[in-house]
This record gives sequence, structure tokens and C-alpha cells, in this order.
Amino acid sequence: MVDPHEELGAVTLLASRQDKSPALIFEKMQGDTTGSRILTNMLGASRERYALAVGLDPSASTPEMVQATRSIMNQPIPPVMIPSDRAPVNELVLTGKDIDLTKFPFPTFWPGDGGPFIGTDDVTFTASPDTGRINVCCRLPTVSACIVHPANMGCSTVRLDGRAASRARWLPRTASILCFSCWRRRASPSMNPSSVSPVASRAGRSN
Repeated sequence: MVDPHEELGAVTLLASRQDKSPALIFEKMQGDTTGSRILTNMLGASRERYALAVGLDPSASTPEMVQATRSIMNQPIPPVMIPSDRAPVNELVLTGKDIDLTKFPFPTFWPGDGGPFIGTDDVTFTASPDTGRINVCCRLPTVSACIVHPANMGCSTVRLDGRAASRARWLPRTASILCFSCWRRRASPSMNPSSVSPVASRAGRSN
């Protein structure tokens, strides 16, 4: 049993200082009633583990992996469209007062953190209201990677702000903040800035 408030982060820090440090999966968190699990140090400092994760040759040298990574970043995988009623993401939908993000054991990693973080291995979706172009970005503890086109970049961390509220950090000049700016220009001056731009975020997986 581990406390997701700083203890989980401390265990991960100590483990990651070892050579060939392992990935860690925490299956029992203090106060958790959802049966969630948390994976940390997913890639660590292991070139081989990174290569296996993204489909590269684990015996390749670091320069070869860098070059191969650049190559696959320019070869996006086309999406597979399925009916919404068959999408796993829609197996359980909560709205309104039924939403309670605080039930999940989102970790606070460091004493100076602003709160628990939902998204440190998340995928965030934004879209431009002018072109309809969708920006897809992911944030990992050790790697930030943008999926789609290099001109459509973005990375974000997502922090828990309450039962039904979270906050994303978007860096200047990224596609995410550009999308937000486009929506902001279209919005009424009286609107709350946090309700201007539609955003979807995926955190975790079911298996």
C-alpha cells in the first residue's frame, strides 16, 4: 500500500537512480476505491525499453534511434473510425453531478507541486475552429511527443482542480494555445476563459 501523495513519487525517484531501473506499477493506493493502478518510470533511462515501446530496433545506437524516431514522427498512423456506440471510451459516461475525479488516486509527485496530476502520460485533443484541424499531443514523464504533423505540435500536463475540474498547461507557440486563441477571439467578452475552448483528454487505459 502506497500513498499517492508524494510517497509514490519518492519510491519512483529512488528506484530510477539505479542503473537499468525498472518500470514500477502500483496496484494498491491509500484511499483508493476505484481499483486503479499507476505506472511510473515507464521508459526510465533505458534505450532498449524506449525502442521496444515505439517499435525500433533495441540494439540500435543512440544516434540511430534519434534518426529513426524522427522518421516515424513523420509517418503518422491513420485513425481507424468506429461507431461511437462501439468505442471503449464510451463504455461508461458520467455527466453533471455524477462526475467525481477526486475518487481516482491521482498522484502528487513533489512537495512543491500545485496538486495531484491527472496527466503526466496523457493525450490531449484540441481543434482549430477556423480550419477544423485536430491537434493531438501526449506528455510522458520523460518524453514529450506530438502525434500527427510537426507543425501541429503541443504537449500538456493536466492537474486536478476539483470534482469536475482540471487544468491543462499549454506552452507558448504550441498548437494547443493557438487553438485556444482562435476560440477566444470568437467568444463573447463576458465568457469565462476556461469555458471558451473545447478540450478532450485521455489519461490511463483499462487493461
